[in-house]
Amino acid sequence: LEMIRELFDLPGSSVQEVISDARDKEGKNAEESERFGKKCMEDGDYLGAIDHFRSALEQSPKDKHEALVNLGAAFESAGEAPQAYKQFKKALVLKESSDIYQGISSIQAQSGRKADALKSLRDAIEAEPYNAYGFFKLAEALRKMGYRKRAYEAMNSAISLAADDQFYHFWTGDLLVEMRQFEDAVESFHAALELSPGDDHLYLLLGVAFYGAGKQQEAIRSIRLAGDLHAEGRLAFGLLKCLYEHMGKGEEAKQEEERASEMDPYESDRLVRLKKILQLTEADLS
Repeated sequence: LEMIRELFDLPGSSVQEVISDARDKEGKNAEESERFGKKCMEDGDYLGAIDHFRSALEQSPKDKHEALVNLGAAFESAGEAPQAYKQFKKALVLKESSDIYQGISSIQAQSGRKADALKSLRDAIEAEPYNAYGFFKLAEALRKMGYRKRAYEAMNSAISLAADDQFYHFWTGDLLVEMRQFEDAVESFHAALELSPGDDHLYLLLGVAFYGAGKQQEAIRSIRLAGDLHAEGRLAFGLLKCLYEHMGKGEEAKQEEERASEMDPYESDRLVRLKKILQLTEADLS
């Protein structure tokens, strides 16, 4: 609290007052305008952020490149793609960076320029070849376009640079499940769990991978553990019911029926996706 008060030169103000006032204030200099702009971005007030970042540029910021990137990001968040593109291009003249190319790629993808979007992401990697996030963004784009194998190759590069990032292992495992490469998915989820033990979502997906790989007992144990770790959730029990039915174990399936019936709409939608991945058709479950 004291640090935030000092930062905004408001010794008697609360943090909430600082936050609620961010849009209406005027920065005394570029640095303060940038701080107000970032606060507006955090609050989802993108028009307010645009105003502050514009002011920062007019106040001769120390890093004009960063100021242009900030303004471009605010325009993009506000849905003003042409203006965002313009600011990113201006920033690119000053200095190449992975962030700029990623911003340009996002705008190109929104306008349907998929080939250009991929090229910009590759330019991002060339600008910062040791930035794992650049490889992840490329993988994410390739996956959306249906190029799963190429997405997997890009993620291997990301993981080689950031092997201690749990999310990258999880994302790769989820992609492998989608590709029905279940044995490899098991390895990815195990790697993620080593970095984030006790994550119920990871145990659930590990169970899916186990089942797809033909390891039914391991799957049941993993999914049941997911249910134990997330006591208020019901997806694990819905999945257990489906798997028991698929295995021809009606009595066990019946034991899961009551808790499975309490799934919320979001959990029901997720269950449909998992059933499709494991090819558990309604005919299989009848």
